[in-house]
Amino acid sequence: MSTTRIILIVGLLLLAGFSIFQKHVRHKQGEKGNGQGKGSGKSSSSEAITDDYEPYSGK
Repeated sequence: MSTTRIILIVGLLLLAGFSIFQKHVRHKQGEKGNGQGKGSGKSSSSEAITDDYEPYSGK
């Protein structure tokens, strides 16, 4: 085999490995995203506020 063929094969193997790695990372991010649905963790919505703060009450 010539050096150009070896370099080409190594490059293709690296490209294929990188592609598989990206798919793996996306799959892992999808699993993490499913667990972070409604009701888990802190929410910044006004429904989650439990104190008696009334901004226009005039107190």
